[in-house]
Amino acid sequence: DTVISYSVGTENNFKSLELKKNTFQIIKSKNGLQLKVAEGNSILITVNGISKGLASTDAKPIQLSY
Repeated sequence: DTVISYSVGTENNFKSLELKKNTFQIIKSKNGLQLKVAEGNSILITVNGISKGLASTDAKPIQLSY
């Protein structure tokens, strides 16, 4: 299991979400997306149907923006 924090758009209004192993979550936004993940190598990213792979190769905290 891993916990991610996300904010839709450019605001810093982060919400937390717990992801179970072998599950996926769709987050839609027309105005951008910010992600914070405690273990970057615990999630795979897909943007507009294109796989971006692991968020990070290390098990370190990361922050991403799209």
